[in-house]
Amino acid sequence: MKKALFVGTLASALLVGGCSATDENASDSSSVEQEAAISDLTGTWSNKDGNSEDAWMEAVITDTTISIDWISDGGDTRWVYWVGTFDPMVEGTDAQEVVSERDTGKTSSGLLASSQDTKEFSYDDGKISYSQSALGRTTTIYLEKQSDSIDAPSLGSQEGNIPAQAPAVEIVDSGFGQEGDYVRGVVVVTNDDERAVGEFVTASVNFLDTEGRIISTEEQVETFHWVGQELVLPILAVVDQPGVTVATMEPSVSISDYGSDPSLEPLPVLEATEISLNEYGERIASFEFTNETGEDLDGLRIGVVCRDESGNINGGNSAYPNLAPAGRTIRIDADVTVSEQPASCNAHLNY
Repeated sequence: MKKALFVGTLASALLVGGCSATDENASDSSSVEQEAAISDLTGTWSNKDGNSEDAWMEAVITDTTISIDWISDGGDTRWVYWVGTFDPMVEGTDAQEVVSERDTGKTSSGLLASSQDTKEFSYDDGKISYSQSALGRTTTIYLEKQSDSIDAPSLGSQEGNIPAQAPAVEIVDSGFGQEGDYVRGVVVVTNDDERAVGEFVTASVNFLDTEGRIISTEEQVETFHWVGQELVLPILAVVDQPGVTVATMEPSVSISDYGSDPSLEPLPVLEATEISLNEYGERIASFEFTNETGEDLDGLRIGVVCRDESGNINGGNSAYPNLAPAGRTIRIDADVTVSEQPASCNAHLNY
């Protein structure tokens, strides 16, 4: 599914000439000092003139944001590098700094996007500059204003030749269960977009104590395989602090944007046939699955979500049966971590 990405070659090409727009045109000491003025940086900026005709960096500045794309293939391909806050109004003629706070929602899935929380931009002598790191090398990029227009494609709008709007993922439900030191958070997500099929969903959960302090942050990754799929991501945390319990959890999710796979036939959601204690005192949720796909299914990934009498999630787990033969019924036993005896458990099957 995933396209071969010549990231090294692209980054090298974009960094060559990144510093080419230097101070060679700076005013000499005999220039008359200009009076303080307000400059509006809104518009489209790039370092195209200092780079090859095939690769450069382009920024679009609005009245509240700055977005920067890596551009290659002569402008046919874009990769988002930065999206964040920005104040385009600068006062005076001296060099000035503008600090941008990253928009994680628009950059978290970008293959070439910066992971910094903030980025510092400098404006001086009609140029915007910032530090850029790639392939172990850090250089300074200088951008010059190309036009006052903000209609140019940006925000990674054509990232990797992918359609403008990235696939979306929605949190349907979430909850957790705790038994002793072990906490099992569960995040249920879904999609309504064909482009989400084959993409990786990452769920990140902050587990908080009764005072709102973060005890642990854990992640889990799964993949959508059909449109409308409810994907269950069980996330394990271990609380090794005596007397500390999890009071709440804060889930967040992101989805990759590599290019979708063909949709597969949806698999069923199973209801537990039995929820019992085994000889070791572990709660076991048991399910029966009949493989009616006509093909053997190897390495199924199953997310189990359990709920209390009120329908709230109170735990769950994962299960990974090695083989579900075509036309046969198998039993799936999952040891679930729950806060109390669940009223129900469901198994969400995934390829």
